[in-house]
This record gives sequence, structure tokens and C-alpha cells, in this order.
Amino acid sequence: MDFNSDLSRIFCKVCKDKQATNVFARVGSINIKVSAFQDHNKCVEHKKLEWAANQGEKVIKKNC
Repeated sequence: MDFNSDLSRIFCKVCKDKQATNVFARVGSINIKVSAFQDHNKCVEHKKLEWAANQGEKVIKKNC
């Protein structure tokens, strides 16, 4: 997760780098609760993109 102090929002580096469609990639989240991060990390789109980042491949995106 990356914090943008100018926008006061949290972004998911993996999802943003792979141009995902979820909130953590597009506009960032203002919800900084640990449970929000945990829910995002369980998201199918994030899991696929994280796997692809580790493999160096692109994956079809699926919304959270």
C-alpha cells in the first residue's frame, strides 16, 4: 500500500501498476482501517494481479 499525502488516500501499488479497476487502484481509498486492507487483499482481482506481478505476466481483470 502507498499513501499519497497530497490526496490523503491509500493506493494498492500492485493494482495501480497493473491498472486495475478497483478503488485502491483508480482513486485511492480514504478508509485506512486494517480491515479494509485485509478485504482488498482477499479480492479476486488483487490476488490475480499480485500473482501476475510475481510471474511477470498480465492477467484478465475481475472487479472486486
